[in-house]
Parts: sequence; C-alpha cells; structure tokens
Amino acid sequence: MSKSKFSFVALALGAGLFMSSCGSSEPETPPVDSTAMADQGGFDQVQDNFNIPAPVEYYLFLREAEVPFSKEAMMDPEQTGKFTTTRDKAIGFGLYASDMAYCTVYEKAQNTIIYFEAAKKLADGLGLMEGFDEIAANRLEGNLESTDSLYEVSNDAYADARQYLMAEGKEDLLGLILVGSWVESVHLSLVAMGPYKADHPFLERVADQRFLLENLMDYMANLEPEKQDEEIAAKLDHVYEVFDVLYDNEGVSVTKEQFDAINARISELRTSFANLQM
Repeated sequence: MSKSKFSFVALALGAGLFMSSCGSSEPETPPVDSTAMADQGGFDQVQDNFNIPAPVEYYLFLREAEVPFSKEAMMDPEQTGKFTTTRDKAIGFGLYASDMAYCTVYEKAQNTIIYFEAAKKLADGLGLMEGFDEIAANRLEGNLESTDSLYEVSNDAYADARQYLMAEGKEDLLGLILVGSWVESVHLSLVAMGPYKADHPFLERVADQRFLLENLMDYMANLEPEKQDEEIAAKLDHVYEVFDVLYDNEGVSVTKEQFDAINARISELRTSFANLQM
C-alpha cells in the first residue's frame, strides 16, 4: 500500500470495525463466545505493547443479548460539518465510524451507507482520503447483508488503516479516533439497554469495558509528549473513576448505583464530544 494513496474504505472500516486480526490469510467468523471474549479482552494490538477496543465484537454481543437497535441514540449524520478542527474531526470520525459498525452488525444496510458517507466526509477533512477506492467500496456495499463477509472485508481494511496512520506519524489521530469510537459504542449500548436490570445478559460486557478503557488510556499516555492530549486524558480518567470501583465487587458485576454512575459519565462525555465541548 502506497503511503500517498490510501483507501478511505480501509480507514472507515479500520476505525469503526476494530476487528481482531486473525494473523492468517483465511478469514475467521467473528467470535460470539463470551469466554473467549473475556480471555481476549476484546482487544487488538495496535503497537507491540498496547491494545485497542473492538466495537464490532461488542455490538455482536449486544445483538446476541437481544438488546434492541436504537437509531435515535446515534449521531446525526447531517451534523458532520460542525467538526472543524483536526482534533474534532478525528473524534467525530470515531463516533460516526462506530455508528456505521453498529448499523452493520444489526444489518441496517441503508443506515450503514448513510453513516459510511458521513464518516467519509470527516476522513476527507482530515486529509486521509486520497481518492475513493471504488473496488473496495463495491466490496463493502456487496457485503452489507452478511456480517461474516463484512468481517472479512474489515479484517483486511483494519491492517491497512493501522499501518497507514502509524507510517504517517499520525498515532495521535489514531488515538482520538479510538476514543470517539469507544465512547460511542458504550453510549449506544447503555441507551439501548434501558434501566438497570440485575439479570440483564449484557451487564457483564458493560463491566468489561474497564479493561478496554485502561488499554485505551495507556495508548494515549504513551504517545510522544507533544502528541498527548491532556484534556482528553482527563476526561477519560473522569470516566475511569466509575469503572475502577467495579474491582471491589463481590458476587455481582455491576450494581444499580454503579450502572447509573457509568451511564451518567459516558453520557456526559459523549455529549461533550457531540456538542464540541472539548
């Protein structure tokens, strides 16, 4: 892949559909086994020492738990123009790419295309789109009805997206995209779950997000000093406070009070991103 020529499709799928790289030329069906997910932590290595979230697998668990699709909870696809700075566009791209992944997993083909187009606008604004890769785009559109096939497309795209951003010295942009995508994935799941239920089948997956957040915070903290974002780091630390207390739980993954606190902090952070209160 040329450094000067990069497919937007690879970037969009690489950002929004953080797949677990299988390390071979043969694609694997996305795992839907909770034990395997817990063992892997839902992570995918982006550098030798750091891992990143996998929203699409998180959404697969959400669908498996029969949590309903919540269109109203997603970003407004008509509002991409308000993201004007490079920092805002990177976070916005993560939000919209995660929405695209959400629509894909729930097999909402038309919505997938809408959010694909929204994310493309932000990628263009970031200077990350050297022309639209028609072959890759056709491959995406031809697989919208099949999560397994899209998983294969995304696996290929993810490696390209990661390699490109790292090669271009844009690790900080990658980090901001990851932050936006992770926040959106947790936000969508909490809204769709509704009020706390102690026996909710997805509750444990919410608790597991503390591991993802820890790794995301580590990634951001280990960027070169001039590429670190102290304000974003402080916001993530504020959210982590309500996840950290889960380690003290015995016999329950998340209490009602903890669930409500997580919901409030995630909602606060997502609102600040969506309304550019950064």
